[in-house]
Amino acid sequence: MALQEHLESEAAVVTTTESGAKIASISPGLAGAFLERHRVAGFPAAGNCQAWGAFDDSPSLIAVGALGAIAPPRGWAWIAVAPERRRLRVGSELMALLASAAAARGLRYLSCQHRSNDPAFDDFVRSLGRTVGRRVNDGTAKVVIILAPTGRVLGPVPR
Repeated sequence: MALQEHLESEAAVVTTTESGAKIASISPGLAGAFLERHRVAGFPAAGNCQAWGAFDDSPSLIAVGALGAIAPPRGWAWIAVAPERRRLRVGSELMALLASAAAARGLRYLSCQHRSNDPAFDDFVRSLGRTVGRRVNDGTAKVVIILAPTGRVLGPVPR
């Protein structure tokens, strides 16, 4: 299957990042399927959503970042990276893209949630150096990232 078959439109822009991944806009349905396969819950693959996929040299989808459930000033973010592709910084590149898209939509906050006992997600969030809030309730951690009015992500947070 060719990379173009995954893209949301024929005119989709494909960007090659520092990690070497190719990132392009994909359909919310494809994003939802990838997120579900990687046990990321809660993505509404319909409605006011926007999604991007990261591909390696083959047409294989290796990561997904999605923005949705938008109710200004807040939006929700979902990110999943195939386990064998972690540590390449693709997740961080997708988070930067989500933050930029969220700021362009006038959002001031991005929220996401994960299992509170998931060390991979905690390591990822720590590597961003930008988490400003985390609350745990019944085994689920909710994380909020504050976006600056200029569209850049604030951070790192002083400890």
